Amino acid sequence: TVSNKVKGMNYYYTTDGSLPKLNSSQLGKKLEVKAGDHIVVAGYDEYHFRPDNVLTRGQCAAIFAKFSPDYTEDEELTATFPDIKGTEYYAKPVAWAQKNGILSGYPNGDFGPDDGVTREQMALIIQKYLAYRGKETDVSEAGWEKMKSFSDASEISAWAQEGVAFCLEQGILAGM
Repeated sequence: TVSNKVKGMNYYYTTDGSLPKLNSSQLGKKLEVKAGDHIVVAGYDEYHFRPDNVLTRGQCAAIFAKFSPDYTEDEELTATFPDIKGTEYYAKPVAWAQKNGILSGYPNGDFGPDDGVTREQMALIIQKYLAYRGKETDVSEAGWEKMKSFSDASEISAWAQEGVAFCLEQGILAGM
């Protein structure tokens, strides 16, 4: 991990484009996490990263969009969710994620940009993002069995089961 201080802001990045590993003393400072040339995560303000805050769906869309090498702020995109006005920092990332089948809304039509991202939602988002990037995301019988082995497997929503099984099989997620 390389650190640079520019105009009072600490930048942490790796030279190979992977995400840097950060310690707790680094998280209290103004921070931007970069993957290659893309800023993926930035602090809330000059003094706060807020590492214990829950990740919101709007923030999640912004992270995945900015992590993707083909995302650009210049593209004309508009999300079709009634609770996305188009002026929020996450409006274009949500529209990008919707267009590419990575994120979708709730049955009532809303996106819920300020709602927290659940583990099952994140599992499905990861699977859909990797599929969008051209990676193989099929789940083997072993992945399904791994998911079914959890005592609370029946609580995993039907729409999220494939994403959860995929992430378990790949070692991206594990039981708690």
